[in-house]
Amino acid sequence: DGGEGGSAGLARRFDLPVVLVVDVRSCAESVAAVVHGFASLDPQVRVAAVLCNRVGGARHRQLIETALASRSLPPVLGWLPRDGEVALPSRHLGLFTAEDHTLFPDRIQRLAAWIEAHVDLDRLLDCCQAVLPSAPPLVAGWENPATPAGPGVRIAVARDQAFCFYYQDNLDLLAAAGAELVPFSPLADQRLPAGVAAVYLGGGYPELYAERLAANETMRRSLAAFCHAGGLVYGECGGFLYLCQELVDGHGSSFPMTGVFPVRARMERRRTALGYRRAEILAPCCLGPPGAVLAGHEFHYSTIDPMPAEVERVFALADGAQEGYRVANTLAGYLHLHFGSRPEAAAAFVAAARMSPVRSSF
Repeated sequence: DGGEGGSAGLARRFDLPVVLVVDVRSCAESVAAVVHGFASLDPQVRVAAVLCNRVGGARHRQLIETALASRSLPPVLGWLPRDGEVALPSRHLGLFTAEDHTLFPDRIQRLAAWIEAHVDLDRLLDCCQAVLPSAPPLVAGWENPATPAGPGVRIAVARDQAFCFYYQDNLDLLAAAGAELVPFSPLADQRLPAGVAAVYLGGGYPELYAERLAANETMRRSLAAFCHAGGLVYGECGGFLYLCQELVDGHGSSFPMTGVFPVRARMERRRTALGYRRAEILAPCCLGPPGAVLAGHEFHYSTIDPMPAEVERVFALADGAQEGYRVANTLAGYLHLHFGSRPEAAAAFVAAARMSPVRSSF
């Protein structure tokens, strides 16, 4: 998309000032080259100020400050020192999430005090006083649909430590289309919430909680029964792994999952996929008609056994690969789709849930 979906693209589209956060560890004068590059690359992107992160000390700061000031570059509003106490821990798919309880109130207070001590907040707020223009629809010709009259259709959304990755836009668009989103935990709950018409299994870290997921047999049976009865289910990445026959974790231990797809998933030592994807729908499905195109991304460290030929493939990717596997009314795969790329997909999913005769009671 030529960067249209990135931070710079959004700043350009809405004429927003940019505060550039620069990791200055182990560099000094070259920071000026980095800032100059960002500030001059696109004249329609306004770099208004800079925050320097991981500053080593007073001498380090002085070297950077001199290099920036001598070249008339945007001002520095903050000098954030190296501090292991405020760094968020990371793992193989990125940072730990809020579901991992990494942001306790006392930690938030420490972060706030740290920012107040090292950032000129008044000048930062001054940079943010831009007047936002009237925003055009994010997708030309599409407006938020009116919420259908009557009660919303209940859609269960897996939300716990094992399933914690969702684009918030996806959830917002589902709600705007008339969904009542019902959170549940495949780790802790005994069965699906009562009366749901569909299930959304997002990404996350099922491999870290495989033993607990396997031990929750009643939930696995509940979801499998819903799928086999023709209930509407959509799973992405981690959710897809939960729908497989079994999951082999990074230590080689195998755990039974729900068995909807007759394949084994296995965690690998190296990353197996990373990148943006475009998926064209090949057959009518819960996300839209054939020919519709959705954008998203793929990022995982797992592989699956070859999917049997009789399992339908619903998506075609730009490189010719096929993805999006369907058994009955269960659609799942490795892609994390962003419904904002085609908001009609959210409306289609809610409509399919509303029309589905199957409700959870398993």
